[in-house]
Amino acid sequence: LNPLPILLYGPLENKGNLNMALRNEASGNFNSLKKIGEFYGGTIVLRHWWSDVVKGAIDKPTENTTVYAVSKIWSTEGGNSDFWIGFNDLSRSYASDSPDLGTWDDRMSKIWINGREILPPKWKHAGQKGGMEIPLIDEGYSYRSPSVVRLRKGWNTIVVKLPVGKFKGKDWQNPLKWMFTCLPIGHE
Repeated sequence: LNPLPILLYGPLENKGNLNMALRNEASGNFNSLKKIGEFYGGTIVLRHWWSDVVKGAIDKPTENTTVYAVSKIWSTEGGNSDFWIGFNDLSRSYASDSPDLGTWDDRMSKIWINGREILPPKWKHAGQKGGMEIPLIDEGYSYRSPSVVRLRKGWNTIVVKLPVGKFKGKDWQNPLKWMFTCLPIGHE
């Protein structure tokens, strides 16, 4: 499996409105936007919470902005394919909260493949306040069933919307790591 080239576009000012949407944003046609760069891999960290030590994909990330990621994947035959999809990498080394029902994260991140939104799982503990002794069940992509995505024969366009508000987490147990994972597994 070749690594997926991922183009990042933006950042666009969202003024703290994480639901701000561009017209036709699911299409991935961002040629009029500034290109941040091309990256490879299944997980891209835009800004780590230890940003003074760990460099992310964006040289000088800005609060209250939205970044878009676009990639293409080839499918010889089309059909259902398993994907690891995630927008946070939770850990119980701190007591991070679980995402709310119907959201991938608390930043309103979204993903589309061929213009069709890929909805988050129905979290078993949606909105649960984190705790050091509370096990993670399905919050992370690597320990839950993969998302099943319908690919068409030929090229398929993946668009990821990555809004962010303030970089300060809601408390020390919920630091903000601005990132995403989109990785086909077992793909042809």
